[in-house]
Amino acid sequence: MMEKNFLDPGWMWGKAQRGRCSAIGWALVVYILAGNCAQFILMLLAMNVTPVLYHNAVFMWGCSMVASYGVAFPLFWLLLRGVGAPPMEKRATLTAMDYMQAGTAAYAVLFLANAATLLVLKGLELLLGKGIANPVESMLDYPWGCSLVMMCVLAPVTEELMFRRLILRRLLPWGDRFAVTASALLFALIHGNLSQIPYAFLVGLLLGTVAVYTGSVVPTILIHAFVNLLGSGLLLGLGMDEAVSVVMAAVLIAGIVSLILGKGRFPLRTESRVGRPADGQFPEGEKWRFFLFNPGMIFFFLLAVGLISYYLLL
Repeated sequence: MMEKNFLDPGWMWGKAQRGRCSAIGWALVVYILAGNCAQFILMLLAMNVTPVLYHNAVFMWGCSMVASYGVAFPLFWLLLRGVGAPPMEKRATLTAMDYMQAGTAAYAVLFLANAATLLVLKGLELLLGKGIANPVESMLDYPWGCSLVMMCVLAPVTEELMFRRLILRRLLPWGDRFAVTASALLFALIHGNLSQIPYAFLVGLLLGTVAVYTGSVVPTILIHAFVNLLGSGLLLGLGMDEAVSVVMAAVLIAGIVSLILGKGRFPLRTESRVGRPADGQFPEGEKWRFFLFNPGMIFFFLLAVGLISYYLLL
């Protein structure tokens, strides 16, 4: 363990690395708390000023969107502006075939991980003797058009900017693979419930890999929107009729094939661009210690655990 020595360049360098991660953690904490507080205030105002709006699904959807994307996201962006980040290197442009492979593979990952998660949650429900709340089901309360805008436009754009641009860029000096894995972990935990965390992490790995490979979030926004459309949008709007089932089955099969044949299609670098002043080294274990054990990240992880526990006990 590195001893505290304010005159030691190595200790000062380690403090700077922890500070970078702590800033990301605090920004995520503010994002969660600001979004929830803003939504609560808007709903409280509606309930006391115009009660009729409080029971209007479109108005409630609007409150949620304003809180998350009009208040929480800008605050998150402002907090991370001061944390330096290198520009993302553009290595390649995706072809139409690349888009098809990445999109179907992401959907297959989501589908298979979600199926496995549902089985585990069913087991937990049996152990707890009660159902486990799934926040995704709350989208059923909104009109289909509103849910579609949220899932296929607002969520993909803001989440990709947050995790595959603002966060990923700030972790890239530690190595591509570390940055992709760490940003995917944060992306999973921000969902705050066991129903979404497993598939969000795996899809986040794929989207992060594409972002590093292309140097852009435009492809990941498109892929994210495509996955959300197939994963929930069609089901909410059309139901599980025969035509939808055929489309989803075809995409699933294509995605599994893409996963098998496309291994290594988007290579990542493992070497770090930064290292300890003494020897230039930055071992993986040390990266994870700096990333996990700092005030901002610890508070964020505790908040995520609190949200997960809330949905388990709800």
